[in-house]
Amino acid sequence: MVRRSDYGRTFSRNSGQHDMYAQICLIREAAERLVRELTRAEEWTDGWSRRQLAAAMVDTAIRRCLATVVETGGWGTDNQILSHELWRIAGDWLGRGWLQSRIRCKPRHLPGDDELLYRIIDQTVCSDPLGRTFDDYFLKQIGTVALRDRSELIANEVSRAYLRARPENYHIILFGGASGCELVRFLQQVSPVWRGSIKMTVIHQDARSLERTRLQLHGHVQPVSIVLQQENLFRIPDHAPPKIPSQKADFLICPGQLDYVTDAAAPQWLSYLYNCLGMHGRMLVGNFGPTNPTRAYWEWIANWYLHYRDEDSLRRVSEAAGIPATQTRVISDCYGVIRFLDVARGN
Repeated sequence: MVRRSDYGRTFSRNSGQHDMYAQICLIREAAERLVRELTRAEEWTDGWSRRQLAAAMVDTAIRRCLATVVETGGWGTDNQILSHELWRIAGDWLGRGWLQSRIRCKPRHLPGDDELLYRIIDQTVCSDPLGRTFDDYFLKQIGTVALRDRSELIANEVSRAYLRARPENYHIILFGGASGCELVRFLQQVSPVWRGSIKMTVIHQDARSLERTRLQLHGHVQPVSIVLQQENLFRIPDHAPPKIPSQKADFLICPGQLDYVTDAAAPQWLSYLYNCLGMHGRMLVGNFGPTNPTRAYWEWIANWYLHYRDEDSLRRVSEAAGIPATQTRVISDCYGVIRFLDVARGN
């Protein structure tokens, strides 16, 4: 299987181009050079106080490091041993970046890590001078920008669908998400006069995320119109799936959980979501595509591994889920990084 790196080279996962020892030597070389360049940058920027120069030097150091490590051809979880060696040498420096360190350490399961998502959305950086520079680097990457803007795209789609229909009762189900920020942005586009017709169900595996959702939505809609349901989103298909809400959805949102679902499990996932839709319901399911230019940084530095799917892959898992092809289309964000499986039931 051939994959293209962010740096224009093409590698085969099983090319035999390097044996493990040669790969480790390459990683050590890249890590040691990264340490030297960061040490020099600390001196030249007066302890990272010259922020513009610090940003430029950190950017250059990371890019040179990644340009070397991708020569191993290690993508996905195949690079974990080599990434560990990179961190063994350069971890004292890399660990000062809050965002990349948080993702790598995974103190909470990534799809439910509310604090991480909010820091990305709010563009929050840590106070450590070098950590702040790393966080700024993380936040300006195209993949991160696409993740941050995803909630706005979703809110716009829901708003257009609602305003076209404007029914007496409109039920929105959010499956996962970042503490309801997609719903808040949608409600900000809707007149308070119409909000009484909207009911929202939020399904999430984390109780703290559900509580934050409740607080986020407070003041936008009446409490009686919000249902919070705590479920393990990742027990499909191995165990009984979450209970399907009694009122089917007019619009179902699944922002990014499919990024963490294997191809084998994806059809069962999509089938469950499809069965939550009303007769003429619509659902939007996000998934990062293989064109994500931030993939090397996320995987090698942060160990952030996703199941990337292009348009054809999304259509295949949708068809395997039993969703009629006539009801589906695939749309993309403005960066060409995140694809959305857009299903309109009843079409």
